[in-house]
Amino acid sequence: MAVFVVPFTGRRGDLPVSLDQPISRRTFVLGSGAAMTGGLMLTYQLGTRLPPVVTSPTEHSVPPKGPPGTLNVYVHVSPDDRVTLTVPEVELGQGVSVALAQILADELRARWDQVIVRAPPVGDPVHGEIATHGSRSIRDNEASLRGMAALARQLLLQEAAAVWGVVALQCEAREGRIHHRDSNRSVPFGAVAEGASHQRPPRAPMLLRPSQRTLAGTDVATPNATDPLRGRTKYGLDVRVDDMRYAQVARPPWFGAQLERWDGTAARSVPGVIDVVRSPFGIAVIAEHTWAAETGRRALDVTWSRPNGERIDDADVIERLRTASKSGQVVVASGNLRSVSRSSRTFTADYSVPFLAHGALEPLSCTAHYRRNEIDVWIGCQNPSQVRAAVAAQAGLDPSRVTIHPAAVGGSFGRRTTVEEAVEAVALSKTVGRPVQVVWARSDDFRGGGYRTAAFHRLQASLDRRGRPVAWSQAVASVAGRGPGWPPDFDLPYGIDHRRISHAAVSLPVTTGPWRSGAHSHLAFAIEGFIDELARRAGTDPVAYRRSLLQTQPRHLQVLDAAAKAAGYGRRLGKGRAHGVALYGFAGSVVAQVAEVSRKRGRPQVHRVTCAIDCGRAINPDGVRAQIEGGIVFGLSAALYGRIRLRASGVQESNFHDYRLLRLRDAPDTMVEIVSSSAPVGGVGELGVPPVAPAVANAMLKLTGRPLRTLPLT
Repeated sequence: MAVFVVPFTGRRGDLPVSLDQPISRRTFVLGSGAAMTGGLMLTYQLGTRLPPVVTSPTEHSVPPKGPPGTLNVYVHVSPDDRVTLTVPEVELGQGVSVALAQILADELRARWDQVIVRAPPVGDPVHGEIATHGSRSIRDNEASLRGMAALARQLLLQEAAAVWGVVALQCEAREGRIHHRDSNRSVPFGAVAEGASHQRPPRAPMLLRPSQRTLAGTDVATPNATDPLRGRTKYGLDVRVDDMRYAQVARPPWFGAQLERWDGTAARSVPGVIDVVRSPFGIAVIAEHTWAAETGRRALDVTWSRPNGERIDDADVIERLRTASKSGQVVVASGNLRSVSRSSRTFTADYSVPFLAHGALEPLSCTAHYRRNEIDVWIGCQNPSQVRAAVAAQAGLDPSRVTIHPAAVGGSFGRRTTVEEAVEAVALSKTVGRPVQVVWARSDDFRGGGYRTAAFHRLQASLDRRGRPVAWSQAVASVAGRGPGWPPDFDLPYGIDHRRISHAAVSLPVTTGPWRSGAHSHLAFAIEGFIDELARRAGTDPVAYRRSLLQTQPRHLQVLDAAAKAAGYGRRLGKGRAHGVALYGFAGSVVAQVAEVSRKRGRPQVHRVTCAIDCGRAINPDGVRAQIEGGIVFGLSAALYGRIRLRASGVQESNFHDYRLLRLRDAPDTMVEIVSSSAPVGGVGELGVPPVAPAVANAMLKLTGRPLRTLPLT
């Protein structure tokens, strides 16, 4: 079996054509962990580019996952007729494995039931980083995967034609077989896969026309979708290893608190407790079972000191953000605000949002087994490559000595991009000399940080005689944390020539991190709420007002109109009900939502949310709808109830009794319309979240006449 390595060297939007073979088959197979006895293998480095193929679609540019020479993705057509696709993406329930399989099967013309998708072994010498975030999985892979599938199909055609002594143009691929058009001869892919690996690759493999692609764009069910309901899915909490011990850890009650003293005498007297030891992040109780570990943890006598005596609460956070917003760094600038502001009416409003937890149903957990110069780690996470590197660094070992065993993820939303739970499990396993499973208490999960940042926005618009903005100023401040504080794909779509947007990152003793849609969630709330306030001042319907500012944005216009039409926007609703609208775009997609809302005991009651999305080519429409529906529920929980409250005594929220999620009885009807689009594939997983809060707030503005400028919407 030859291994075709696809070098990416061409222009933006290009797909693979020319091939070389810079590594041996043995090195590749050993590195990939694939037990392959023959067939056709193709691989490429994610994020790099090749010379063009025929009918190459336009595609965005993405950074490579790994250094030059790192191979991220490969397709293997085996002699037993299986087609295996290996990609460095983590399946978190978002359906990425289904969509990628559809792309490959479609372009290769394989049978749906013969395609298998898997992640490569973590940290092998061939593949690069394995991580999933930012609604990038399909965007990163679609164009290049199609090109690689087209190349594999052409090589299979050439081999079948050579066997039959005919011209390859007389052959076609269909349903996992190569057919000769002028006879009844056909052969399965597997029968010609080995020979295809020795065929000379074409200079420009032909991509299929849209009319020839029959799988992409259709609803395909996720395999084993009911396993979680039947208790068959094995999550990180379900991992069991021979001779395993269980650990619960007493952690600092405040961010930055230091351990002063501790006494484990009472904890050690609990039946089932084996030992009490220091961990990298607190005091750990090691036990024979989870109940003993938890009971021992509660029996610990631990004293913590506040960092520098600092006390911080919600009001202090917002005031610091307000002050910092006055001197932020300019991130968007055009025109001349000063000259316009002098001759126009101005309107100013302040918006703010609190810290938010993720509320994943499965708390953080990790199981580790440290042996001399060798570590095994069982964990459900979004970033197994980073976990491996962190564990190796903590243990002082080469990363090649660390094996990651991925487990299913019981909710993520950015929470499972941490490494602390893995580092801690390895340290404790090394201490006790046995496998150890660390499970964070629910209260630790809520109080342990990694939050969606709190943020403050001061918006100012200079208005013309019709009440439309001719200048837009927005000063934003948020708490500094992991990752960029300002999203690189932010776009203010409205046609305003003079604009200035600044951002200030404020350092506070509260840890923040990725959260589903991140900064876009508070940007959408502030911008779309402010737009509705401007429309109200102008005496104009909010949809019509937006349309007047979107004349150069056809995608946004189409999505806005689609959502309004599907929701029946403008029709008479029941007494005490109103429609609120919001529009937002990022990750290559545009989404609009219309919320039908009434008031119940002064609070918003959301009856229905209608959403329209243009995500480019929708590979699996059912998967798109499912992700948007999930995003609506997630975003609505945050909009109606979500907040992390800081007091002098620490974080107040500790579990779902005081960090409320949307209950089934309160969940609205949802309808998702996918707008037909020729745009490149866009993101979906996070797109349902940002418009929810402003759509509900804007409906309340209609009902009460008072804008809601803070979250949650009480």
